[in-house]
Amino acid sequence: MKRTLVTLIFFLITSLLLSVTASAAEKKNHPCLECHVEFRKPVKKEHRALNLGCESCHMKIQAKDHPREKDSIRLIQEMPGLCFSCHKKSKFQNKDIHAPVASGNCTGCHNPHGSDFDMLLVKEPPDLCYACHNREKFNKKYVHQIITRRCSCHNQHASENPHLLYASVFQVCTDCHRARKSGNHVVSSFPSGKVHPVDGVPDPRDAKKMITCTTCHNPHSSEYNKLFPKPRICKMCHKYY
Repeated sequence: MKRTLVTLIFFLITSLLLSVTASAAEKKNHPCLECHVEFRKPVKKEHRALNLGCESCHMKIQAKDHPREKDSIRLIQEMPGLCFSCHKKSKFQNKDIHAPVASGNCTGCHNPHGSDFDMLLVKEPPDLCYACHNREKFNKKYVHQIITRRCSCHNQHASENPHLLYASVFQVCTDCHRARKSGNHVVSSFPSGKVHPVDGVPDPRDAKKMITCTTCHNPHSSEYNKLFPKPRICKMCHKYY
């Protein structure tokens, strides 16, 4: 019985390896690669759609001579509809949608064939983000360290929160800065024992807005210590401070 089980496992593993080898060889010898030699280069991350063949995304225009005539090959449908044929559309819809997603420009951030970066990205964040977002705003004298570890405060595609945040401003900040939830850090040098509001209270400068962490701190970078937007920030609200 034990020998039979070992033999069966060996057979399954061998079959799987042969299948993978055959699949790799088939892709390597695909007629499209005779011209598109750039896709012969190995990459760390390969789009799984390649296993379905080029025809799963591309089609030949019958009235044109390929490859001699321009536009003789097209996508089987426009983006992002083509991408949604595999990727669940609801994940890319919400109150706040990232501009490249809203415009259907999936390949602005992702390589549709393969990449050396996670998620088939064309560059490693935050350099990828700087293709659209002004780098200078994120590289001032004092930089929020989380920027150097990807832009992980934001959902990349869509969110129910403003600025594509994965949660409210207060929740996002206190997921890391847990000791700041009480507001004690704002007035810790005062003997009164009062706690400064850090969430859920109207901003005295604009009653339509609520006080939150970004009222006093720039979430990305600043010329001032503690990511303050200006020196003596208390004067923004407290006239006689």
